[in-house]
Amino acid sequence: MRPESENPKSYNDLISLEPNQSISLLSQKGSYLTYVLFIVALRIIVGVFEDDPGNAWTITNSVHNLVTYIVFHWIKGVPNDNQQSSLALLTLWEQLDNGKQNTITRKFYTLVPIFLILIANHYCVGKQFWFNFAQFCIILVAKFPLMHKKRIFGIGKY
Repeated sequence: MRPESENPKSYNDLISLEPNQSISLLSQKGSYLTYVLFIVALRIIVGVFEDDPGNAWTITNSVHNLVTYIVFHWIKGVPNDNQQSSLALLTLWEQLDNGKQNTITRKFYTLVPIFLILIANHYCVGKQFWFNFAQFCIILVAKFPLMHKKRIFGIGKY
């Protein structure tokens, strides 16, 4: 049992005492390169089935945005049952770097969708631009520090 001075006073104190070990993988050495290599592999796989580079980059961008939105901003909690009580209401993005904003890890995972939309919109034409832009807005707004622990219209609150 902890002495009284070490007992957490707030929810943020509780998070800092029990960091999610699964989240720490995202900021370890080599994780950024692995993430980029997964995106390159996805683009190569899509390129096998789609000849048009605009369509291929739009599909790559769409799959990336959908998967990262679900994994980073929708699913809450942790895979380990022993930590579930303190982190059950937080998404992976909210748990990243113990909730600290503007860290190198958060900046990296924010810059990737920016580069993807720039590449996709360089190759696309017409309505694809607006499709890519709408996805980009959704994924970027979810990463804003202003949105930390916020749920739009109560979606994903529980």
